[in-house]
Amino acid sequence: MVNIIFWNCGIAPLPSIIPTTKQQDELLDFIDFFLNDMLADIIILTEANDYLAQGLRKKRKSLKLEKLTGKAASNSNFDILVITSEKVNITSKKYIKANSKYEEEEKIESENDHNPSRGRTMKIGANITFKHKSIPDDFNIIASHWSSRRIGFNDQNRRESADKLKVVVRNMIRTNKQVILIGDYNDPPNADSITHHLGATNNRHYASIDKMRIYNPSNSFLAPHIPYKNGESKHFHGTWLSKDSSTRSNYNLSCQVFDQVMYTSSFISSGPWHFNEEDTKTVYNAKIIQSLYSGGIDHLPIMTKIEHHP
Repeated sequence: MVNIIFWNCGIAPLPSIIPTTKQQDELLDFIDFFLNDMLADIIILTEANDYLAQGLRKKRKSLKLEKLTGKAASNSNFDILVITSEKVNITSKKYIKANSKYEEEEKIESENDHNPSRGRTMKIGANITFKHKSIPDDFNIIASHWSSRRIGFNDQNRRESADKLKVVVRNMIRTNKQVILIGDYNDPPNADSITHHLGATNNRHYASIDKMRIYNPSNSFLAPHIPYKNGESKHFHGTWLSKDSSTRSNYNLSCQVFDQVMYTSSFISSGPWHFNEEDTKTVYNAKIIQSLYSGGIDHLPIMTKIEHHP
């Protein structure tokens, strides 16, 4: 069994940001909650940078922490940190990126470390291979943080990111890889980028009968954070909540599911790793909810579980 948590923690969205001591200490408290209460084996953080990694390592030398903060382009960096428990190891990692100019795309495909200086470069994700210490079969997670809705070309970037990711995933399936897609896609599960360009479906039967299909159970993340009963005053739902109180009051889409987890068909059919849908959910404690509702953060962590059944 492997428990996986993804969270856009929002602490260091740019490489130049130096997190405060308070932010680092609060994040370590949340990491302890994930590791100890939620029994997490893999924690993937986005909007994280080298300064945050350095601070966490200094404060907690026992953390098994890997950086995926390399350059995507001349002015763009990946922003992922991965923390693992003692029973899980990372055996390989590779950046996936794409560019809107053919010449730059050719160089990306032939040179892993090429950083384009022209065109639109998409940070598709980080492809990470994990190995459980007592299980022979590995699995891959592609962790993503797609273009923000606040920047130009964002819709096109996300659609093109999905196109590229679909090709990568299908090539991995052809070599019998089991692939989990997880991240902040800045699009909901029913968006064109997810359903048509990536080809992910929320129809589990449809996904199970074709090994090339992707199953997306993330609609379940739409549930309210707190079920309603008489007197309940908090009515938010989803994985993302606008920090702006005016937006919350006046905009129907101020709550969204932008953070998603998706599985290639083998996880719901042939295995040997199978996913546990019952334990695929948003996760939080009182401190995380308080920070979300007060505007300190704008994303909830999501969690999923896989089990080995050879």
